[in-house]
Amino acid sequence: MVRETGESGERTVAPPVLGPERAGQEAGEEPQYGYVPSERVLAGDTEHTVELRRIANGQVALLAFSSLETLVEGCGENQSWVLYSAADLDELQQECGADVLLWDVTLPADQRKD
Repeated sequence: MVRETGESGERTVAPPVLGPERAGQEAGEEPQYGYVPSERVLAGDTEHTVELRRIANGQVALLAFSSLETLVEGCGENQSWVLYSAADLDELQQECGADVLLWDVTLPADQRKD
């Protein structure tokens, strides 16, 4: 929590809701978590399906985003997602058969979920 002092005295400012501070990282550090685009997950679901993308060179990519803000910027505000530890993303990439893991990319307009 941030405290600021103004002319009328001290006031409390809430911490950011989005951005690297919320994801447990400082600017410039490697993210601790990855927000991974997925199919919609419903209450009670015990499994989920991550979304893979075919990129221009023909490879299949697993996308990860360092914050909810970058996920919304990259995929659109209606994109479903699941949260993974960044340390687990290499294993997830192997399990789902993706050729590459890409961080914080912006999808073309026709692929976004706005």
